[in-house]
Amino acid sequence: MPFVAERDMNANDELLSSTAPASLYPRCLSLRTKLLRIRVFANYFSTLSNDSQQSSDPVGQLWDLFSYGAPLCYIFDQLPSERGFKKLNNSTFDQKQYDSNPDLMRRRALVLFAMQIRMPIVKQEIPGCEPFTLTDLWDRSSTDGLLKVINTVEAIVDRFPQYFFEETPSSSDMNVSLESSKSDLPAENIVNIITELIETERKYVRDLQSTLICSTALSEANIVDQDEIQLLFPELEKLIDFQIKFLVGLENIAGLPWQEQRWGQHFLENEDGFTIYMAYGFNYTKAFAVVPTIEQNIGPFQQMINDLGGLGMLLVRPISRLCKYSLLLDCLVKQCSPSIYAHYSELQCGADAAKHFVDRLNEAQRLGYNEHIVDGLRSGVQDWKDCSLDNFGELLLDDIIVATKFGIEQEYHVYLFKCIIIFCRTKQNRKPAQGGKSAPLPRLRKTQGTPLVLKGRILWRDVTHVISAPAQTSETVSSRPVFPLCIWWKGDKGLDSSTLHCRTEGQMRKWEEMMNHCIKSVPGIAQDSETETIYSAEEDEFVILTRSPRTATTD
Repeated sequence: MPFVAERDMNANDELLSSTAPASLYPRCLSLRTKLLRIRVFANYFSTLSNDSQQSSDPVGQLWDLFSYGAPLCYIFDQLPSERGFKKLNNSTFDQKQYDSNPDLMRRRALVLFAMQIRMPIVKQEIPGCEPFTLTDLWDRSSTDGLLKVINTVEAIVDRFPQYFFEETPSSSDMNVSLESSKSDLPAENIVNIITELIETERKYVRDLQSTLICSTALSEANIVDQDEIQLLFPELEKLIDFQIKFLVGLENIAGLPWQEQRWGQHFLENEDGFTIYMAYGFNYTKAFAVVPTIEQNIGPFQQMINDLGGLGMLLVRPISRLCKYSLLLDCLVKQCSPSIYAHYSELQCGADAAKHFVDRLNEAQRLGYNEHIVDGLRSGVQDWKDCSLDNFGELLLDDIIVATKFGIEQEYHVYLFKCIIIFCRTKQNRKPAQGGKSAPLPRLRKTQGTPLVLKGRILWRDVTHVISAPAQTSETVSSRPVFPLCIWWKGDKGLDSSTLHCRTEGQMRKWEEMMNHCIKSVPGIAQDSETETIYSAEEDEFVILTRSPRTATTD
């Protein structure tokens, strides 16, 4: 498209430079300090402080304050009328009228303010003002509306002359406050951990905001569609809003005396919010699968994305951040103790919750990966030999493994399902060498998206036991030690077996444990079908076929 082709790097730099506003907490802290210095304005804070529901952090305080409307009208009325700014005359806060109909009082004041900032004189003289609606500001599920009002108030207040503001507290007063709190300061190691937590969280939020701008630009340029955006960055705006609020909470806690800082509680209270990360874990494999295709088409945006670490880094960043929380809280737990920190047990619970987030993320990633593998298997295998993939149950494990049958070693993509284990190969098979052993084969790297041939299948209801053996050396495939895992099952002529040559002891133990779990999950001991082992001399393969059901028998 012409728009994409003509876009220059300056435009991309401009996009990125607009995506990293200061953290919401310090912005609100600075704005609150500035508003408190405006003559008479402190009275609004005093009035609202009588409300038991009022927030204690600067973000919540300003949100509560602006939602009343009257303080915004007061700020606007300070603009000079001789420059064409209309007086709203709605800055008086009448407690009796407010108690009788609070929504009416707030709505009237907010509508007056919202209408005036849309006037041409305001757009011309104060370009930083952003239009907003009542719903924008009153919707506490998103910070978008609050940010619009903050931007507007900052733009207006920045125009006020210096004499509008009262003097700041003297430095001596500030020194007294600091000295009185020195005895309550935590150890340096603890301070460093908390500092790292907050500083990296601020950077993370800025990176997420930059990611949103990039994804929007790619979408508007028709480089990626909405389905791909949701695959790469599921519910990104919702994630950003959650992380902004989470960051505000962290910054607010850090501003409290050490013994009042409840870090564990903050993570426990936000457990539900972290569930949004599960979509990133589930989509991880599929998202990375489409990255190469997208990267081929992002030409004019390549530098902008590279400046953010690359498309792959954008995908990994949320997952890495969730894992980082667990590491930081573990470090904090190790540096603290019940004797120096009143909320130590709560901190331990918060650290456990962070570990739980990671465990759930790993499980989501496993499920997403398995779904991706099953999709490839469904499209790759053309002949299922009278069996149905839909009846296999959940995919539990898969890997490229050498298996031995009748003394012949072959490399297979092995899929371990809840009800069955199957063996597949790509269609480009090589004939075995003379002497009953197959020639060494190059290691299979990927079978995803390639045609597959189903070479063997064993139902768990027919398996009698799985036995692991000491490490051995395979003469035909690799000189490195392998770890045999032998599967025994009932055939027409008695017990039959096949051996998997696992690459590591860890892999062998993992597969052995999962196989035994599948065997134990088969209800009863009766056999409701019989299996037949067929050996094909032409293909040097084994196939386990299921014949018609028979009456179950017991010994």
